[in-house]
Amino acid sequence: MKDSCVDPVSRPNMESDYVTGVPVQFDQNVTYSCALGTFFENDKDQASFGVTCNDTGDFLYPVEWPQCVESKNGAKS
Repeated sequence: MKDSCVDPVSRPNMESDYVTGVPVQFDQNVTYSCALGTFFENDKDQASFGVTCNDTGDFLYPVEWPQCVESKNGAKS
């Protein structure tokens, strides 16, 4: 039986606060944010979102991931 989660998925144009090899405890989040020069397509003011480690040792990923896109001028606007 798993007692934590490890290795959350990586996503294009996103960064996470996960530290490689460090287990994420149950009910704790890994926070994803858009990479520099990109923003969340559906909400440019959104700073981040989290995925939770559930008690089966798996992350609860969204059915549809938010997308990080570049702004037209190359910076967050």
